[in-house]
Amino acid sequence: MPAKSTARSRRSSSAKKKTAAKKKTAAKKKTATKKKTAAKTKTAAKTKTAAKKKTAAKKKTAAKKKTAAKKKTAAKKKTAAKKKTAAKKKTAAKKKTAAKKKTAAKKKTAAKKKTAAKKKTAAKKKTAAKKKTAAKKKTAAKKKTAAKKKTAAKTKTAAKKKTAAKKKTAAKKKTAAKKKPTLDAREAAVLEILSALASAAATPAGEELAPETESLVEQLEKLATPDDLPALLAVLEDEDLYGVLWSVFYLAESMDDAYLQALIDELPSLHARAPMKAEMAIIRIVNTHGEDDDCTPAFTSMAVEASDESREALLEIAQAIGAEIDELLPDQRQAMASLVRGIGGDASVFEA
Repeated sequence: MPAKSTARSRRSSSAKKKTAAKKKTAAKKKTATKKKTAAKTKTAAKTKTAAKKKTAAKKKTAAKKKTAAKKKTAAKKKTAAKKKTAAKKKTAAKKKTAAKKKTAAKKKTAAKKKTAAKKKTAAKKKTAAKKKTAAKKKTAAKKKTAAKKKTAAKTKTAAKKKTAAKKKTAAKKKTAAKKKPTLDAREAAVLEILSALASAAATPAGEELAPETESLVEQLEKLATPDDLPALLAVLEDEDLYGVLWSVFYLAESMDDAYLQALIDELPSLHARAPMKAEMAIIRIVNTHGEDDDCTPAFTSMAVEASDESREALLEIAQAIGAEIDELLPDQRQAMASLVRGIGGDASVFEA
C-alpha cells in the first residue's frame, strides 16, 4: 500500500507538473500574444503617429510653399510696381530733358537770329558809311574839277562862254529827255524781275531753281528804290520752298524808315496773304529794341497815325505772336507790350 501510494503520488506530482507546465506554456503564449498584440498596437500607433507627422509635415510644407508663393508674387508685384514707377520717372525725365533742349534750341535760334540781324544792320551801316564817304570824296573831286574848269573858262572869250552855255543847255535838255523814259524803263524792269522771282519761289520740291535767279536778285538790288516798296512787299508769300523771296524781304528792310512806313501801309494785305512773313517782319522790328538802330519808337509812331485797317492787322499779328509768348525773349516782350499799348491794344499777355 505504501508503494502504490508513492507511485500515485509521483503520478499526481507529474500530472501537476505537466499541468503547471501547460499553464506556464499557456501563460507564456498568452504573454507572448499580449506582447505581440501590444507590439502590433504600438507599431500601429507609431505608424499612425508617423502618418500624422508626415501629413502635418506635408501640410506645413504646403503652407510654406503657399506662403513662399505669396511672398514671391508680392515681390514680383512690388518689383513690377517699382519698374513701372522707374519707367514713369525715366519717361518724365526724358520729356523734361527734351523740353529743356527744345527751349534751349529756341533761345539759341532766337539769339542767332538777333545776332545775325545785328551783324546785317552793322554791315548796312558800314556800307552806308562807305557809300557816304565815297560820295563825299566824289563830290569834293567834282567841286575841285569844276573849280579848275571854271578858272579855265574865265580865260576864254565871251563868245566861247556863250557857245558853251548853249551846248550845256542843249545837253541838259537832252539828258532830261532821256531821264524820263529811263525811270519808266527802270520801274518796268523792277516789276519784271519781281514777277520772275515770284515764279522761282513757286518752284516745286525736287526741281532746280532757274539758273538766272541769283543774277535777278543782284539786278533788283541795283534797280530798286523806296518808290518800289509797295511792289516789293506785294510779292512776298509764305510758300517759298527755296527762300527766294527772303532776298526781296531783306532788300525792302534795308530801306529803313521808308520800309517801316510802307510796311504799316501794306500790312493788312501782307497779313492776309502771307501771315508768317507779316509776323516775322514785326518780330524783326522789335528785335532792334534797346539797340543802336532801335526802330520800334518810329514804327509805333507810324502805327498810331496809320489807318484803322493797318492797326487792326497789327493787333491780330500781336495776338498771334502772344500765343507763343514762351518763345519771346524779355526784350522782345517789352517791345511788343510797348507797341501794342501805343496803338491802344491789350498788352497784358506780354506783361505777365
